[in-house]
Amino acid sequence: MACEFGSKLADDLELCKQSNFTFISDRKKGLLPALTKVFPTAEQRYCLRHIHENMKGSFRGKLYKDMLWKCDIATTIPEYRSAMEELKAFNNKAQSW
Repeated sequence: MACEFGSKLADDLELCKQSNFTFISDRKKGLLPALTKVFPTAEQRYCLRHIHENMKGSFRGKLYKDMLWKCDIATTIPEYRSAMEELKAFNNKAQSW
């Protein structure tokens, strides 16, 4: 079904298999492998809002949320690494997740 979705998306947007773009998803298990079949060179990323919702069962609080979003909005690799180190110092398990 997801592969059919990818094929229809390619047709509707007139995309070729080698199109260079990024899919952002909410971690649906079947979607990413299917999109990889249809668009092997496309990048895949996860929506942080959905990641945060999934993690809220184990990691809660405004400070945790702010640290997580700081990682997301980093615009350079050093800034991202610094934000991830802050999150790791705050909660190693959250950073690993």
